Amino acid sequence: MYKARLITLILIIVQAIFAFSSYASELVEPTLSSNGNVFYGYFQSIYKNKKDTYNQSKTNSRCALDFAKACFEFAEFATNKTQRAELANEGIEAAKNVLQVEPDNGEAHYWLAMNLAQLSRTKGWSALKIVKEMEKEYLRAIELNPFVDYAGPHRLLGILYRDAPGWPISIGSKQKSKHHLGQAIKFAPEFPDNHIFLIESYLKWGEKSAAVDQYKKALPLIEKARGTLTEDYWKASWADWTARLKKISDKLKISN
Repeated sequence: MYKARLITLILIIVQAIFAFSSYASELVEPTLSSNGNVFYGYFQSIYKNKKDTYNQSKTNSRCALDFAKACFEFAEFATNKTQRAELANEGIEAAKNVLQVEPDNGEAHYWLAMNLAQLSRTKGWSALKIVKEMEKEYLRAIELNPFVDYAGPHRLLGILYRDAPGWPISIGSKQKSKHHLGQAIKFAPEFPDNHIFLIESYLKWGEKSAAVDQYKKALPLIEKARGTLTEDYWKASWADWTARLKKISDKLKISN
């Protein structure tokens, strides 16, 4: 009996590891690689500009955080794992430099977590080792500044809990995921990604009626955002959001 249970546990662990390696990339915002050729140059130019500024003012926290953010965003369009890892490590270093002198800077904790998430995308199953550190940084960011990046700490922690394997492998938890995705909408209802992530999660959990309800609540807010998030910076996000909303409406069989 004991041996059979042990074998079952080992099989569960192995299956979870292989599953995790296939969706480690979901621990950050959904990749925009399908539009990579269109937006690569735009985010590369931002990255280069922020890097130049940071190199001239490494003791300036604002410059460091802007660079950490630029590293994460450009890594979304990286063409290979080596480039993504290099960008992530640069962003990690910049965020940690801020935390050395400002340990209570919530934004620094957030961008540290985000770049750790990018790094996890290059690690396969070994990304499990990074998950706990990501969780710690997101939780600290929530404690210090839950509003950063349109409630980004809640949004991404919700996705982390959704996609990481559960006990005994890792920290995955449907209950915690629902809580933080809901909090993201509470803190920043105007941001499309907060709604889209929750709807996608309901679908992933097989909760179609909840997905339909959230979709109907979200559409007016998302349409309103089209009139406010209009700068060139948002074009990549809108391309991503529009594609994901189309997939959602197809699955829900709802015509917009």
